[in-house]
Amino acid sequence: METLRIVLLLLAVSVPLALLARWLALPYAVTLVLGGMALAFLPFLPQLTIEPGLVLAFFLPPLLHGAAVAMPWRAFRDNLRPILLLAVGLVLFTTLLVGVAVKLLVPSLPWAVCFATGAIISPPDAVAASSVLERMRLPPRLVVVLEGESLVNDASGLILYKFAIAAALTGSFSFADALVEFATVSVLGVGVGCAVGLATMWLAHRLPDTMLVIAVGILAAYGSYQLAEEAGGSGVLGTVACGLIIGWRGPMDLTPEARIAGRTAWEVIVFLMNTVLFLFVGMSLDEVVLRVGATTFWELVSVGIAVSLIAIAVRFLWVFPASFTQRYTLLGRPRPNPPPPLWALIVVSWAGMRGVVSLAAALAIPATLPNGAPFPGRDAVQVITFVVIVVTLVGQATTLGPLIRALGAELPSPSGDPNAATREHIAEVAVEHLRQRTDDPLDGAMALDLLPEFEARAAAVRGDGGAAAAVAAAARLSFYLETKRAQHRALLELHREGRISDATLQSLQLELDLDELRMRRVLGSTGER
Repeated sequence: METLRIVLLLLAVSVPLALLARWLALPYAVTLVLGGMALAFLPFLPQLTIEPGLVLAFFLPPLLHGAAVAMPWRAFRDNLRPILLLAVGLVLFTTLLVGVAVKLLVPSLPWAVCFATGAIISPPDAVAASSVLERMRLPPRLVVVLEGESLVNDASGLILYKFAIAAALTGSFSFADALVEFATVSVLGVGVGCAVGLATMWLAHRLPDTMLVIAVGILAAYGSYQLAEEAGGSGVLGTVACGLIIGWRGPMDLTPEARIAGRTAWEVIVFLMNTVLFLFVGMSLDEVVLRVGATTFWELVSVGIAVSLIAIAVRFLWVFPASFTQRYTLLGRPRPNPPPPLWALIVVSWAGMRGVVSLAAALAIPATLPNGAPFPGRDAVQVITFVVIVVTLVGQATTLGPLIRALGAELPSPSGDPNAATREHIAEVAVEHLRQRTDDPLDGAMALDLLPEFEARAAAVRGDGGAAAAVAAAARLSFYLETKRAQHRALLELHREGRISDATLQSLQLELDLDELRMRRVLGSTGER
């Protein structure tokens, strides 16, 4: 019960912290981490301890799954090369260079532990990147590359971390064996994830209830992770592959109700889990300080700051040279796409915030060696990791937005509807379909009855008549919303009088709300009631 009360307190605290982040125009991950650090030193608050395995097995799958489902599959496929250069190549490069740097800064640490530290720090955080990018209007390809990197790099970082920890425990390491195992766990993870994703969509397409479809989707997030791990593959890649399959097939196989309800459900799930995890990152400071002592802690903080700067520099050292490979195919032929501009390379290089996956991996380091001796440098690695997370979140996440604006990378606000051409096309298709049905002996009368309404919608979408059409559309929307409000008031009055049940109220209210939302979008308005 004590843990439950603490979790409820954290959820309650998250609301003002999220509002503060919105007011300050900051990623909410920053205010949550800093708020957690403040909570850590409150004397009346009991210490919250979360098992590292729980973070990886319970919190990570839905976070990665939700991001993967939202990832546009075609764009991810088309940009797979730069994504893998960052998610695999950069992670390996960071692991090596940061490992060497940690060895130079803390010579007493064994090499295996130093490289484990590099692997822990190597993958930027998916949630931290998304919390910044969602506020910005960036070129779609840049967003896909950064979010795609954050989906895949957790897997490569955790695989390297397991190799380094195994080397520290056994005292031996084989590069050839590690390379074969890396390929094996990657292929198995992707294969299991694709199989679970396809099976999920086959089942969801046949389920009659929206809530069952959402439940199956949640189970798929966890199932793909656990099954991939049980098969000897990467659970992270399994979850990502499953999410990409569901995101690809969802528009074709899911009902409109399932898509709307599922999107809302996942937004709530992801926000709640992010809230607990980022607050926990901040609250873990208290435990670390008590365990290592204040003097040692501040010495390790200086090391952590140095490692943070090195990790940031390593990303620049990789991104700029790696960008030249985008100009050529694997056979050395020039590619048709132009090289990325300088501002894009700077943005990608600066978007290297670390987060909860790094913290979970650091906390998961075993306490003892097989012979019973303490694991060397465990506390030092955890302090360094915590400092890197705080420095990159506070330093990079808060400055990424201003940097994007200073570089002129943000796209201008659209002057009109970016979907206007597509909206006009499907409106004309509807009109043409009805016109073809007007001569039908059975459905002709209904087609003639519906045709004026759809012709009016098509005219509004086309903007026929210029300013006059815009005024007419606004008047039509106002009149339509006024009518809907009258229906809503009548529905509430029936409920107050006891003439309809709560279930009837909820069902018809949902219909009115969806109908109003549809008309607002059709007529180009998203204003408040």
